[in-house]
Amino acid sequence: MEDVSRLDDGVVAIRGGRIHIYLEAGSVVPVDVAPNDPANNEQVMREKPVSTIPKTIKTPKQTQTNDTGNHFLYAVLYGVVTKAIVTTGLDPFYGLVHALKSGRLSLTYDLSEVFKPLAIHAVIQASRKARLRTLRGSRMLTPKTIEVITSHLYGRISREGERLYNRKSLWILPIREIAKFKDSILKRFKYEAYTYDPASGS
Repeated sequence: MEDVSRLDDGVVAIRGGRIHIYLEAGSVVPVDVAPNDPANNEQVMREKPVSTIPKTIKTPKQTQTNDTGNHFLYAVLYGVVTKAIVTTGLDPFYGLVHALKSGRLSLTYDLSEVFKPLAIHAVIQASRKARLRTLRGSRMLTPKTIEVITSHLYGRISREGERLYNRKSLWILPIREIAKFKDSILKRFKYEAYTYDPASGS
């Protein structure tokens, strides 16, 4: 796919998943063509034409894979947090920050923000120990990658629960944290959210 720039001074092409920008050497445009007007950047730059310069802009594939991994673990977190919310007797559809909308798990999205650093750290840890992969030609994670990053997330949540509450379980941290949130509403005290510290364990 190719397209000509708006200034008609080059071509933008997408080849093999990469963006290529080709700048054409243009004719010299004297600065004093319009002596009463200040020269714009294009006129100043074109006083000294340059040869064709190919530029390539591409996001590293591993960065794309890590981003996809983060989004996947966010979805996993929504399930974990929704179960914890229902367990504590709250309504996952009635949130405080995210707008109320029919069918939207507003409270789930609100309280998931507390645990998202865990998901990000889980992907970082997993990418250091194994190569995270996507299916060829797509951004869908391979089953093995899903297994690896999910295992890291569950392990991290469980270890944080053990560190804070002396009980190693996937559910202890989210349930205790959401119960604390519920108490802050019922007893009208300021809710101080759990803060994840990556240095608390590897």
